[in-house]
Amino acid sequence: MFIQFLLNGFIAGSLLALLAIAFSFTYNTTRIFSLAYAGVMVASCFFHYFFIVKLKIPFIIALMMTLVISGILNSSFEKLIYQKFESKGSSQNSILVTSIGLFIILINFCAMVFGSENKSFSRDIQSSLKIGGIVFTKIQLYQATISSILIVLILMILNKSSLGLKIKAISFDPLLFQVLGNDSKRLRLILYFFSGSLGAVVSLLMAYDVGFDPYFGMILFLNALVAMIIGGFGSFKGALVGGLVLGIIQSLSIYFFEAKWETTISFGFLILILIVRPQGIFGVKQRWI
Repeated sequence: MFIQFLLNGFIAGSLLALLAIAFSFTYNTTRIFSLAYAGVMVASCFFHYFFIVKLKIPFIIALMMTLVISGILNSSFEKLIYQKFESKGSSQNSILVTSIGLFIILINFCAMVFGSENKSFSRDIQSSLKIGGIVFTKIQLYQATISSILIVLILMILNKSSLGLKIKAISFDPLLFQVLGNDSKRLRLILYFFSGSLGAVVSLLMAYDVGFDPYFGMILFLNALVAMIIGGFGSFKGALVGGLVLGIIQSLSIYFFEAKWETTISFGFLILILIVRPQGIFGVKQRWI
């Protein structure tokens, strides 16, 4: 039974790791803490629901449409709002409050159009696979496989491509990146697009497992945020490790205690990490001038 919960935690952690990396693409490169990202994840599920359930569009086409629209929605916030605010010298607090407003607008629009009740893409009982004494549901296998493949691809891009070099460069020093003749605005738009699409992948994988409603995005986003803090802000590797660690901790907390203690133990572990190592596992200490 312990191994079962450990593997469940690893699968959940791989999703959190993917989501933490996806959000890191935008936060590490722009230092904009966009809470609207949680709204994009919610909206992606309702886009997909509309395509699949209402319009009866084939799954693959509906999926591609969802990923593209989610990416465009996320990048539109950067193009039409965040960049405008920055050009006018607005503070980070103003941008944060604006992103909260965008989040509220998105989830309330989804609730108004589709209702607030929990929805699912299928009412069929999930098939399962038993290996030894360990049971995997079909969606868990999809979650583990898809998240692992995407994480490996992302790490390859970051470490083996010119795009990855540019992402690391703009994360390290955005001003120097632009001074050297690089188009930072274009790269930021690209990263917001991919971040929105990756967030949609994670939210759909979760929604196909447990369903979704207009309010589930913030909980998922907060878990990814905790994973980023544990791993260390500014570190893509930290986001990966933080997500896996948090997923395992949450699953084992259910095994040793009860499900209601999951959040308490997660944030307790976060506080412990911040006391012992404030910059996170892979974070770097910053000098304040």
